Amino acid sequence: MDNIALLPFVSGILGLLIPLATEAVTKVHAPLWVKSTVTFLLSVLAGAIATVVITDFSTVQDYLLAIGVAWVATMRSYFAGMAVPIVRAKQDSAPQKHVES
Repeated sequence: MDNIALLPFVSGILGLLIPLATEAVTKVHAPLWVKSTVTFLLSVLAGAIATVVITDFSTVQDYLLAIGVAWVATMRSYFAGMAVPIVRAKQDSAPQKHVES
């Protein structure tokens, strides 16, 4: 049985988790290009894995659909601020210098 209808749903769910994985893997002060590259690679990986696991016979369009949905969900969750609490928690836990006036 081919469950191609589940592919966008599963890719979207995986895409929502990618910002959390990116923040866990990269450092808080990592350059933006590093975080963007990691996010893109995780989106491609999530879409490809979802396609392989869900569908029996996959076409190029299936892979592109899954990767696209994962990437869009990832970008949407970034814009919604899902990764912000992790960044703030790491920044708040850093030792602070006391500057006297």
